[in-house]
Amino acid sequence: MGFRTSPPQQIERPLLSLLSLLVLSGEAVAQFALQQQAFQREERAQELEREDRAKERERELEEREWDEREKEREVEVEVEALNPTSYPMSRCWRARTEASSLQKGEDIAAYLTRFERIATLLTIDEESLAVGLGSLLTGKAAELYFTFSTDTISNFSLLKRALLTGFDKTPEWYRLDFRNCKIRVGENYRQMSTRLQQLFDSWVESCHISPAFESLRKFIIFDRFIASLSYDLRIFLKEQDTTNLKTVVDKADVWSAVHNTYPKQNSSGATGRSTYHKRASTSTEKGNEAINAKPDQRSYFRMVKCYNWGGRKACKV
Repeated sequence: MGFRTSPPQQIERPLLSLLSLLVLSGEAVAQFALQQQAFQREERAQELEREDRAKERERELEEREWDEREKEREVEVEVEALNPTSYPMSRCWRARTEASSLQKGEDIAAYLTRFERIATLLTIDEESLAVGLGSLLTGKAAELYFTFSTDTISNFSLLKRALLTGFDKTPEWYRLDFRNCKIRVGENYRQMSTRLQQLFDSWVESCHISPAFESLRKFIIFDRFIASLSYDLRIFLKEQDTTNLKTVVDKADVWSAVHNTYPKQNSSGATGRSTYHKRASTSTEKGNEAINAKPDQRSYFRMVKCYNWGGRKACKV
């Protein structure tokens, strides 16, 4: 029995159909892949566009805030230009929080020195110092403040001078205090020398003398410091053969600490300066009484013979 064979045309026809289907399927896959890539590119482009818009909005917001801050600063500048005391006032209140009010019994000169030092550390403008000082005055100083003119209370130098004059801090007062400066109870020689320099500067300032004499200033302060010391300490320092105030002050403190010669508190609690002023005032009054006394009030004086010189002199019995 023999096999039947199909003609070649019948075999090739199904194969061609299958191959055509496969070719069409590959083209569809490739087209689909291209479509997906295009979609992804479009989606990425849209995402980048959204990010750019978000950054643009953020940048616009920052620029708007910056413009608003600039406008606020411009307004502040304009307000300060129209009212020049607004800025100093803020500095004044800053100084007021740092400095305490004038306390009862506190020396006005020492208080003004402390106030000026705080203002210097805070870099406060001089034009605002008068307002800041006026808000801190109490007691007699506040009463004096109300009697000053507008020109005086608006100028720190004039206000300071008026307050010192009101408390009898005259050039003569500073001169006497400088000439009779001694170390106080509880004070070392470094503190005493600082106080001596402050008294000298206050004396010169109250006399309206230009401070362009530093060498002379150092010499006078050094001489006054040496003259205020005890005899033993003065001899010791002269043996050191130095004219430098700082060196002398350091050696004086060391010597006094070793020998325990700092002044002690007396029973009356006097500080030395007030005692001097009382003694000077008392001696002046007694001198005036002696000069103005009538003949019958000077019975305790009599003329006696001076055998040594052959003349007469008034001797007190």
